[in-house]
Amino acid sequence: MSTTSYALTNQNGCPPVPQTNHMNGADTAPKTGLERSAAFALIKTVPQVEEPTGSSKIKTLSAVLLKAKAAKKGFSAPVGKRTQATFPLQKPPKNKFIRVHPSPEYHISGVLTLTDTDTGQIKYVSPDLELPEFIESQTRVTDLYAAQMSDGSFFIWPLHRSETTWFRAAKRAAKVATERWVAVVARRSANTYDLIEPEDVIPEPDWSVLPPFTEMVESAFEDHMITHLDHPFLRKLRGFRDDDDAE
Repeated sequence: MSTTSYALTNQNGCPPVPQTNHMNGADTAPKTGLERSAAFALIKTVPQVEEPTGSSKIKTLSAVLLKAKAAKKGFSAPVGKRTQATFPLQKPPKNKFIRVHPSPEYHISGVLTLTDTDTGQIKYVSPDLELPEFIESQTRVTDLYAAQMSDGSFFIWPLHRSETTWFRAAKRAAKVATERWVAVVARRSANTYDLIEPEDVIPEPDWSVLPPFTEMVESAFEDHMITHLDHPFLRKLRGFRDDDDAE
């Protein structure tokens, strides 16, 4: 398949408004009882090496111990259903092809958010809060989409609503990504995004491994939910100093 580029242009040519999400890790898979016994038996046979007087505190591994560690690494991990524990809030990386979940159940519209300009962290804001006017002017209405990268990892794509060509182009990109794999690459000279299709076949996403979208969103915002006016981030924006700062 040849590379195809789609330009998402807008007629009004408005200037761009730059827009500004947890942890990716892999748990070591548990070994079976037989595997643990074999590895433990190998390690138990490692002789204790006495440290010469005055030697360095940094010890080297004995040949027997190195052999035992190599044997442990050779064990196969159990085969089972893989689920992702957390789901970051982020824009699609330009070097990854993505798909967007086609179901409306994995799309939430009209979430109120604030972005920490120091860290780029997007925070959920309860719409029930009576915010000071200068803080309310910094909030944005955000649409959230469940998406997957070509490396198999899932994320939540936040689209901040605006009257700019960037938002309209991003919304179009999200729609196209529900149908096929694309890389979303900004073309700043035209205030738009190019959609690049892969040159090889990428397997279809397995959406069945995802939890309900509400759980994904709650996980993404877990430590970044502003539900009261005394939230540390709001206090920071309002000019309050923490106790440590007052000393």
